[in-house]
Amino acid sequence: MLTDNLTLWAIGYTFLGLSGGMAWIIGDALLATLPPPEQRAKVMSAYMFLVNFNIIIGPLLVALLGVGHLAFVIGALIVLLNLIMGYMVQFPQEEKSEPAHKGLKLLMQIALPIGGLLLVSLSSGSFEGSATKMLPVQAFGLGYSERMAALAAVASGAGNLVSQIVLMALLKRFTAHQLVVPGSVLLAVFALLIIPASVYTGSYYAVLFMAGGIAGALYTLVVLDVTREASSEQGMQRISCIAAFYTMGGVLGPLLAGGLMEWSLLWGYSAAMAVITLVALAFYLRFPANKAGI
Repeated sequence: MLTDNLTLWAIGYTFLGLSGGMAWIIGDALLATLPPPEQRAKVMSAYMFLVNFNIIIGPLLVALLGVGHLAFVIGALIVLLNLIMGYMVQFPQEEKSEPAHKGLKLLMQIALPIGGLLLVSLSSGSFEGSATKMLPVQAFGLGYSERMAALAAVASGAGNLVSQIVLMALLKRFTAHQLVVPGSVLLAVFALLIIPASVYTGSYYAVLFMAGGIAGALYTLVVLDVTREASSEQGMQRISCIAAFYTMGGVLGPLLAGGLMEWSLLWGYSAAMAVITLVALAFYLRFPANKAGI
């Protein structure tokens, strides 16, 4: 708010994105690897619930405060508070071992054993990344008012929030590894159910709620699965790859969905999400995670 220079704003947001991305990886890795194995699912689900809760609260604060100096100052104070809390985090002391490979070889060494999980993460990111952008477009094109169309993305986000509570209960009976395949199948099914559900407002939002919840839960499952029996350093390396593919999905999803929605507003979004999810699932089933690598 100190300048209206768009170049400086772009530079500022670049650094915010870099720092946020680093904090995201470190937070996921530590919370998925430091707790005792029997508590990891509970801790990770609670963490993802809080993340999604704050993703909802942030825009609400801007809506209440308006776009101005007050909202900017509060946002800056929150960033400062995060910086202080991050400084207080105690990282585990681990013996540093020289990796067998460096650079691209190291990346391949990390990514190849978990290739199927990387694509499942991509499918989750595809739905979540396109939900906020393409679902309101679809809803508005189907005849919903602007306000009701915006609620399409809200319904998906709310499902993501609630799913972490449900997942916490499911993980008391099943392992994350056991739930990856059913979760992927359900995401594809509910993506396709958007088509018939769009006839009625209630069913449309209900299906979006379910699909958003499943997509969000899939990311949590992948993180838990990929970090089982991993040290914090190994977990950070693997989650870096998972997050990269999740982010790529957030780019690919809207691109594919937007292209197919040019062909059919009703069928395009569902077709894009179903194809991405089923291709990722097929790859995961064909090349399951290398147990030796994980």
